Amino acid sequence: MLVSLLELPSHETAAKYNVRATIMGARPTNGLLQEFAALIDSGKLQTHIGKVFPLEQARQAQELKRQGHTFGKIILQMAE
Repeated sequence: MLVSLLELPSHETAAKYNVRATIMGARPTNGLLQEFAALIDSGKLQTHIGKVFPLEQARQAQELKRQGHTFGKIILQMAE
């Protein structure tokens, strides 16, 4: 399943990979984030990370996001 939190994912892309596409909204509570972490740790949920920036490079991360040419999430690393 292809899920987006921002906009409806491409149905053409979903069809290409023989999956469904949907949009989902949620308020990220501590419990919900713990459930997501458990799903990721168990391998049941896969994430795509496009690039990781240290917090000091937040401006560069925002610029990359504005360009719109990323695949996956842009991560700001707060600490080691």
